[in-house]
Amino acid sequence: MGLARSLYESNQEEKKFRVLAGLLQSQGVLDGNEKLVIFTEHKDTLDYLDRRLRNSGYEVVTIHGGMPVDERRAAQLAFAGDARILVATDAAGEGINLQFCRLLINWDIPWNPNRLEQRMGRIHRYGQDQDVLVFNLVAENTREGNVLERLLTKLDSIRDQLGDDRVYDVISDIFEGVDLNDVVNATLGGERTAYTAAIDEELTEENVRDRIREQREGIGHTEVDYGHAKDLKERSDEKRLHPVYVRLFFEKAFAALGGRLAKAEEMISRVKSIPESVAEMLRASYNIASNLADLSVGFDKQVFLGRQSATGAAGLHYISPGSPLFDTVLEAVRRQFHEHMLQGTILVSPEDKDSYLAYLVKSQITDNRPHGEDSNVADERIVLVQQLEERGYVPTMPAKLLDLHPPADFAKEIIPPERADSGPVVEWCFENVTLTQRDEAQRRVDEDVGTRREYVEEAFTNIVMDLTAEINELQRRSLLGDEKAAGLLEDKQKRIVELQRKRKQRMQEFEMMLKLSIRAPTVLGCAYVVPLSQVEYERHYGMTRDDEAEVTAMQEAMAFERDQGRNAEDVSEQDLGYDIRSASLEGLKRYIEVKGRNVEGAVMISENEMNRLTQLGTSAWLYVVTHCATTPELYRIKDPGNTIDAEERSKGVQYYVPEAQWRARART
Repeated sequence: MGLARSLYESNQEEKKFRVLAGLLQSQGVLDGNEKLVIFTEHKDTLDYLDRRLRNSGYEVVTIHGGMPVDERRAAQLAFAGDARILVATDAAGEGINLQFCRLLINWDIPWNPNRLEQRMGRIHRYGQDQDVLVFNLVAENTREGNVLERLLTKLDSIRDQLGDDRVYDVISDIFEGVDLNDVVNATLGGERTAYTAAIDEELTEENVRDRIREQREGIGHTEVDYGHAKDLKERSDEKRLHPVYVRLFFEKAFAALGGRLAKAEEMISRVKSIPESVAEMLRASYNIASNLADLSVGFDKQVFLGRQSATGAAGLHYISPGSPLFDTVLEAVRRQFHEHMLQGTILVSPEDKDSYLAYLVKSQITDNRPHGEDSNVADERIVLVQQLEERGYVPTMPAKLLDLHPPADFAKEIIPPERADSGPVVEWCFENVTLTQRDEAQRRVDEDVGTRREYVEEAFTNIVMDLTAEINELQRRSLLGDEKAAGLLEDKQKRIVELQRKRKQRMQEFEMMLKLSIRAPTVLGCAYVVPLSQVEYERHYGMTRDDEAEVTAMQEAMAFERDQGRNAEDVSEQDLGYDIRSASLEGLKRYIEVKGRNVEGAVMISENEMNRLTQLGTSAWLYVVTHCATTPELYRIKDPGNTIDAEERSKGVQYYVPEAQWRARART
């Protein structure tokens, strides 16, 4: 009997594979135009598909629950790159974002309908801009096939009637309260249970429509604080590392190390030669030994995803913190220029009025999780601390360094000051930066760990329930004489024991995450900053610097915002790339850069300001105030970074905006 069942199942698998081969041909996967995800419940089926598909000439990667985290991440990257097919088990599919793919095949249908919903959610999610095709392979003429075919046919029928794919988002609501034993008895025993009753009676167009409406309306009554979530996103957008900053650093660092890049198109470059130090580190750390000459690198995620969606992004590598090439270049720069950073340098500021010392300081909070031979970093901040003669230590954003330039750019001779003692600035940072950082990190970690615990408990419970159902079926098959079932049964039982061990381990990790410690701040580098005089500024930029007008302009801009009923905050001393953060009563924010002129004329925008205004898009504004010395007049320009044609001045990167340019786009 066991042999007969084995032969039957083998025949069913072969029939399924012939159907799969036909789908691969019809959907263009073989031509390299599409990517495909195949979900299966079983590891042995995954191995079978991997072997058969590779033998058929496909580039395949697999992800299953027994893989280490590093191997899973490598498989995800490979699928995002050249690989065409991903075969994955349900346990491994948790948390994977596959929205760049639009084809999904369910090789076998999970007994738990909630799993079906979760599988589809891997590719059919927010951000998916293509039509998604889902194929369900169901064996005919079997009890299991009959029940699953009824389920899938009704789902497709209701979807067609409603014209709404959200039918799959409410599967768990329709089958809420159905016991797992009912699913097993209906699927394998052919019995009429609460599961089949739910399919026949609860899974109706009217009920699905009601569930979708309840789900949509429920959003307004959820316990999630959407106002807080919106605020978090806005703060994240304000501080987000703009792709332009990544590109500027990478290009300059690559050249300083001896490499050469050539611009291919906007935000995409081609590697012409790679520094030997970088090549050696790539071989040692990432086992990347291939010749990277003529490799295309992109710095904008949207450009990369667009290219990937259109052509598969073959040969194009996304450069960002965390990518092997970026991290290797960063580490090579640290090693080669570490001593120079500690020795300090002299820089010129076109905008400052007085000389000062500037310290680049790193402040870290750690938790009890091990990380190599050290503790794990839970929160890290880099701050630029200015030591001003009248005000003492003043923190600002490291992005200010983008607006400081070597004296050689201005042919300016400077006498350096005496060597500075870093001890006082370290003490100041500990009291004024690190302690506050620790308190903020503790609040964030407490909230984060609480949420993670809930999700982990739910995930482990769901997996154990599914394994228990499989064990029940294997026990039934074993009693009927299926010899293969006995071996599989032992594997499933071991899997549950291993899951319980992993759950305990995760809970212990959460406890270690909650215990935070402080590290002493570290000075990464120091600079003596010297301003340009009025004469030097006019000689280099072709216009005067109206220092007094800037004060009047800020007063006018702040008064205008308050008159409009907005809550305006002066953030000009924080070097965020804008001067005012203003919010309406509805919570809509605008980020305002203010420029003042004593009479009229052009204005100058720094590199940091231009990059930030471009990033913030339609939320960014440029306020120009003219006649500051007599009768101030305010002009407002929306989205200046993307609408104004500014002239880049070569000596110290500044953007010159002629009066005709800003007036043409201004509102009064």
